Parts: sequence; C-alpha cells; structure tokens
Amino acid sequence: MALCTAAEVKLLAREFESVSIPVIEFYIGLAELEISEEAWGSRAGIACMWLTCHLMIKGGVLSTSTSGSAAGSVQSVSVGDVSVSYGGLEAAMFSQGLDASLGTTRYGVEYARLISLAAMGAALAVED
Repeated sequence: MALCTAAEVKLLAREFESVSIPVIEFYIGLAELEISEEAWGSRAGIACMWLTCHLMIKGGVLSTSTSGSAAGSVQSVSVGDVSVSYGGLEAAMFSQGLDASLGTTRYGVEYARLISLAAMGAALAVED
C-alpha cells in the first residue's frame, strides 16, 4: 500500500495541481524508497507527501515555479563596500547529519522538521 497518494500531494501543495497523476506517482515511488513505515509510524504518510514535493521541485517538474524552491535564511548582506556572509540553512542541516539539499525547498525544510520530530519521539520512547 502506498504511503501517500497523488491526490494528497495535490491537496498539500496546490502548485502541483496541474501535474499529471503518473508524474506525481513516479516521485511518490522515489520518496517511498527513503521512508520506512516502521521508523516513521503515524507520520509516514505526511513525510511521504513533503518528500515527494521536495523531489518534484528538485526534479524540475515545475520549470517556471519559484514558490516551492525558495527556502532558507539570508546568507549574505552587502551595504556599499562591506559584505557579511552567514552560514545558510543547508550548512545547518548538514551539521545535523541531514542531507543539505533539504534546505533548498520549503518542502525539504518541512521534511527535515519531521525527521527531527521522529528522532525526538524515538529518543523519548527509549527513555520511557
């Protein structure tokens, strides 16, 4: 049984409404390769949806869309001859052992947040 459906993905991310069901199902299949229902528990379905959306943005499914591609914080500021650079969201994710590319889409950021929640839940279960 699929962890999520194309209809659910379209409800979560309206920008994919015009994408064909077979294309979304292809990306769902890719996402499901990364998600263990045992490890994710009740969050497996939503994790599948967020990761599917992230993979579709990264895969260029919406060639003219920028709404899902923008994520992260300001990485540099320049005023006149002075410029300051900061570590970006991708660097923070990498330092936490996550795939840095998750920080490149808002869907990946949400998927990473769910990973953190799942990890905290597993840690709390071990402590009980």
